[in-house]
This record gives sequence, structure tokens and C-alpha cells, in this order.
Amino acid sequence: MCIKGSNALNFFGLGIIFRLTSSKSILVPNRFRLVPATKQAQYLLYNSVMSSKVSREEIIDAAISLLEKEGFHTFDLNKLAKKIQLKTAEIKKLFPDTNILIKESLKRTLIAGLTDNLEECVSHYMNKYEFLKQLFYMTLTGALKNPKIIKTHFYPSFISDNGETPIVKELHSFVEKTWEAVKPDIETEKQEASKRRLNQAIVSILFVAIFPQLLKPIDPYIWSDDLAKYVSQN
Repeated sequence: MCIKGSNALNFFGLGIIFRLTSSKSILVPNRFRLVPATKQAQYLLYNSVMSSKVSREEIIDAAISLLEKEGFHTFDLNKLAKKIQLKTAEIKKLFPDTNILIKESLKRTLIAGLTDNLEECVSHYMNKYEFLKQLFYMTLTGALKNPKIIKTHFYPSFISDNGETPIVKELHSFVEKTWEAVKPDIETEKQEASKRRLNQAIVSILFVAIFPQLLKPIDPYIWSDDLAKYVSQN
């Protein structure tokens, strides 16, 4: 049984199409494609000289690709311009500051991915265990594909001890919305413990995403299933 509607999920620079299996009701990756997704964007990035008519979206796509390859520290507009064969001045017409472009790129990756994954799972909600298993699996597989851009998201939080960054706020919102989805299936007296376990599960996924080398090999299916069982326990 295939999921209809918003099949392509842009997550950490990935377009991911999932299918829902009838036997286990688990979302599994069916096809992966790197941003930029279109043939036109790929052509612009790799095979041609961009003109001054290049769009904001195409520049953001190229910035995401560079961030995924090199990370935050070595990213700059000159490198981006060279990558896409465009003059730096033309990029600055749309993005006068490097930080502006990075922020726009991050909005299109982890922040958009969390929202898309949650909306997709809520729309196919069956019970708290199946819902959480699907959500954790989608989030973890997306994160493991692009660890460098995950670290870019959390760089200000680690370096500046800043708890008010966009990604921290978005994670808080993600946890709260996830909790609201499963809360009706949990007995009142057990809700406090269940929410605590949910927070622990999200932290576990983020830890794996940021430090994947510490836990290799990682089976996302087993990891997600274990976390879903842990949060769903009575």
C-alpha cells in the first residue's frame, strides 16, 4: 500500500520517497535523490555556467550541497560561486551575507525535514507504537545520510551555549507536536513517564546523527523499533 500525497520528503538535503508495507506497516526508503532534485538544477550546478538570472532556490540548493560536503567551517560564498561557475557578486545580489544564505539552507533541511516527517506520520496514524516507529525511522535514516549538515545546525548551540537557536526551538516544537499526537493513547497517570521517555528517544536519535562513528554499525529499523517500544511501554 503506497503512501499518497506528499511522497517526496526533503530531509537534510534528501528527497526521500517512502512506501508503507502492508505486513509490518513500516515506512522504508524506496528511492533517494540528492538536492537539487530536478534535472534542470543538476544541469545548472554541474554542467553549465549560471547566468545572472539564477534563482534564489537554485543558489540555496547549491549551498546545501556544499554544506553537506564540507560542513560549516569552510563554507564561503567564493567557494560556492566557483562550484556553480557564477560570480560571487551575483550571489551577493540575492544573499549579501554568508550567514543569511546558511540560515536559508538550514531551513530547507533539518527544520523542514522534521515538519514533513511529522506531518506524514500523523496523516497515517494507526497507534502510538506504529506512529513512533515510523517517525523515528524516517528521522534517523535522514539524519544518517547527512551528518555534516546536522552538525552545522547545532554548531551555534554547542559553541555559544545558545539555547535559543532556530533548531533548538524547532526541536522543542517537534517534541511537543509528537507528544500531542500520542498523548490521547496514554493513560493519564502514565503520561509524565511517557513524555520523559519520548524526550530520551529524540535525544538518542540526535546523538546517533551527530556521532554515527561511535555506534557503527547502526540498523535504523532495529534502533527505531527499540525506541518506539521503549516510549510506548505501559
